[in-house]
Order: sequence, then structure tokens, then C-alpha cells
Amino acid sequence: MALVKVRVIYPHGTRIQIEVDAIDEVIEQATSNVATILREKMEFDDCYLAYLVDPTGIGIGLIQHKSLSVESFFILSITTRLYG
Repeated sequence: MALVKVRVIYPHGTRIQIEVDAIDEVIEQATSNVATILREKMEFDDCYLAYLVDPTGIGIGLIQHKSLSVESFFILSITTRLYG
């Protein structure tokens, strides 16, 4: 999991984004558990991004990178060695 900083100012302040492997599946699971889609999945050059809100009003972003970055690969490799 990684936090990603997006250079856009939102009226609601800073948003936390959770890196996922399959954004469509996570959106489906979240909405079936009463989350609301704030912003539909958007496609960018290197990632997909969507914003959801839970029933208490907490907003989160979901991000799926199109290819595994060197940093993500390094973190995944270390995590797998430690906990795999």
C-alpha cells in the first residue's frame, strides 16, 4: 500500500489514496458495502484513480498504477521476503 500525493487542491482538504491492484473490484466491493462513489474511475497516463465516501462521510481515493514502479516493486519485494 502506498500514499500518493496529487497536486490538486480540493475544497475538502487533503485526501488519502490507497493503492490497489484491481480498482474495479475494490470499487464494486466498497459500493456493495454502502460506500458512495464521489468521482468515477478516471484514467491518467500511468494510473487509474477514483474517489469514494464511506457512510460516515470519510473520503478516500483509490489508485491503481498501470505498471509497477521501481519503488512499488522494491516495497513489494521486501514485504514478500519479510512476511511471505
